[in-house]
Amino acid sequence: MATLGLILGIISMIECWRPYVGFILAALGLVFSIIGVVKKNAGGKGMAIAGIILAVISILTGITITNWVLQSNKPTQQTTSAVVSTIEETTSERP
Repeated sequence: MATLGLILGIISMIECWRPYVGFILAALGLVFSIIGVVKKNAGGKGMAIAGIILAVISILTGITITNWVLQSNKPTQQTTSAVVSTIEETTSERP
């Protein structure tokens, strides 16, 4: 389980810029890594801890990138008022 969690954590770091794929892989990596840490007789606790760290970083990076993209696509108040004033000028010039 620890190895699977680490592998999923690594893949989720690569795919964290894709909103759904990266999040699902990170969540699975987190679950498998936690199982790897909790198991009593399983080896590879270091890999499981690394998987947890990578999955958490991937989730946080994915959330940050998604928020950044959503915020950059929002029109600002200045842009909106410039468009409105242009429309008003165009419509007022018509006879």
